[in-house]
Amino acid sequence: MDKLTSPWVSHEETLSEAGYYPELASASQHSTIFHSPEWLKVVSCIDLRRVQILRVAQGQETIGVLPHVHLRHGPLRVILSPPAGLGMQYLGPLIPHFEGMKQDKRERRLDAIAGAVIEHMRSTRSRLCQMRWTPGLADARAFQWQGFEALPRYSYVLPLSDEKSMWERLKQEARLHIKRHSEAISTSVGTDGDWSTFEDRTRARYADQGLTAPLPATYLRALRAELGDRLVLMVARRAGEWLGAAALIRFRERLILWQGALKGTPGLPVNDILVWNSIQFGCEAGCREFELMGANTKRISEFKAKFNPGLETYLELRKGPPFVSSAFKLAARLRSGNP
Repeated sequence: MDKLTSPWVSHEETLSEAGYYPELASASQHSTIFHSPEWLKVVSCIDLRRVQILRVAQGQETIGVLPHVHLRHGPLRVILSPPAGLGMQYLGPLIPHFEGMKQDKRERRLDAIAGAVIEHMRSTRSRLCQMRWTPGLADARAFQWQGFEALPRYSYVLPLSDEKSMWERLKQEARLHIKRHSEAISTSVGTDGDWSTFEDRTRARYADQGLTAPLPATYLRALRAELGDRLVLMVARRAGEWLGAAALIRFRERLILWQGALKGTPGLPVNDILVWNSIQFGCEAGCREFELMGANTKRISEFKAKFNPGLETYLELRKGPPFVSSAFKLAARLRSGNP
């Protein structure tokens, strides 16, 4: 859309230049931990792909923002939100006061943001734009009318209440496993040394499969420094032996199973016990929801479904030539070990 006739204008700035962004991200209902300025600051420091903010405004009012990175893949320029390989489940646009708007105003805001993204693709000569929106942003029509493909993706979410009710929700198989081994296997919140062990064992597990480590070196350390007690490691041990761990994120009233439990000792339900104790931790911390990321992979979903969660839908939007999209999808599957 031509800026001379458009009721909106857009421009790109760095995270440090966007002084308004922390307040906007904090106030937005659809903001996630991955939208937080602390997380994006780590991404900009760890990764050469510095986080940029595409700001869409009407007059002095910011009507939407898109945190994103630019990537060069050979001769191709790509816009990603979120960037790949950093464990960021969602990112995509934030729209201030979106929930309180009437439908026609929501549609105008989405149309303006879609137009701004298209204009940004043209001005940066980007051939592909790929976004994963947060749950709750479900109207992709303005982007589809601009040529984006919208695909449903899924996560599991378990409403938390009292421990007795949570126990009764579990599949009988999971309850039996946990009862049989809970005395022998203990869990506790991890220490600095446990985080190092977790990272080392994760890298070794991926290397055994011929895969690249899931997260860059020093990334977890930097996230822990920025997020503090919002990032928690739940560790399982037996007679002092380190069996496995699960990295959890606390954000608002939700506890998220972020980096999945490591494969435990054969014959021991380490992962069952880790997830159950994470649920208990969430109940004690006053969280209202427990999210088990990873419902898009059949093997992982079969394990997580035993905790009887509900299914939450979010959207992945993509615009670009089919050969570019196919190359990026293949690269993502190879990174995750699901070719």
